[in-house]
Amino acid sequence: MGANWSQHNAVHLQLLKAVYQDGDIVHAVVALNLVEPLPVADISVQVRAVEKTCWATTYSGGFGQVKQARNLDRGGTATLMHAAVDLELPGPAGRELAPGRYQWGVVFALPPGSPSTFEQDWGDAGAYLSYEASVVIRSAGKHAPMLAREFFTVHQKPQEAHGAEHSEELLLGKGGSALNPFKPHGVIAASLKLAQAQCLPGGDIELLVAVDNRSSAAVKSIEVGLERDIMLQEEPGCVASQHGFRELCSKHATAQGVPANSAAERHVRVAMPAELGQQPSLSGSLISCSYSARATLKMGLFGEDLHIPLRMLAPQGADGGGSGANGAKVVAQPPAGWQPTQVFPPVALSLPGAAPLPADALQQGPLSMAVSSAELPAGAA
Repeated sequence: MGANWSQHNAVHLQLLKAVYQDGDIVHAVVALNLVEPLPVADISVQVRAVEKTCWATTYSGGFGQVKQARNLDRGGTATLMHAAVDLELPGPAGRELAPGRYQWGVVFALPPGSPSTFEQDWGDAGAYLSYEASVVIRSAGKHAPMLAREFFTVHQKPQEAHGAEHSEELLLGKGGSALNPFKPHGVIAASLKLAQAQCLPGGDIELLVAVDNRSSAAVKSIEVGLERDIMLQEEPGCVASQHGFRELCSKHATAQGVPANSAAERHVRVAMPAELGQQPSLSGSLISCSYSARATLKMGLFGEDLHIPLRMLAPQGADGGGSGANGAKVVAQPPAGWQPTQVFPPVALSLPGAAPLPADALQQGPLSMAVSSAELPAGAA
């Protein structure tokens, strides 16, 4: 907050943690420091989750031999979740609040199944899903509204672990025969198995590749990697304006091949990059991000690909040192310096789809505030 907090009217919103899981209960504190009287119409706290997409596309057009090319910026914004609650005022709305330090507590529960925070910038495209809590103070006079906001990260809990299996029969050389040795022919039956169809960023997966090679072509090697399919939209369900692509997002792991007219099983372990924690699997209104393990059967100058879906989880456990989604450091313990002169009872904010708060949730909220310890002027005490 610095000098603005100690020398001017200022409002601050603090969440007690930077990272939550879906279904968690969130405690927030609003601190209003007034060094001058302020006529207040209302004070509201809002929580929202927003998806944003953007990408650049090149448009070519014109008449006759005159052609023009220009870049167009595309993308959209969709609100996945939004709710608000008004805070209690010390007197009727429009009344002038005297200088002092006012504090409110707000408690809300995140809906089960809330999607994980998502952030990815490809340079010519971007996709973001962010969570934000904000407080807005509307003045009854000519003062501009006061605003404070705090971004926080949500990690979706793992679902019940289960395996996955996928099988294919690959027909080689539709017109080939044993009389044409330069054109492979026959059938390769291949299957992929995952003991767990979900994984953590920074971990690894083990894929069982079973190959029954009933063809004239030797599978010289088997390459396994992680692929990601991205689909961005301008509006929910608007397939007329979308941007999609596929990308490899892990290093290849290579296993021994399978000779012609033979069968074998290969166990292949692939490391998952830790940075994928910012891009977990997501099926949102504007953003679709899906993962699959890809096994490529290499046969000389060509290869055959097989895919098996895989769910990439968000990081689990500790909040990674208390850094919020916007990179700001969250102070876990309130320092000295904030001593409210009036504390209001905590209020509940209801998000759509969230479970009811426990009966004691409003009694467990904090009564202290993690704000800058800058000295406040005597008039604010």
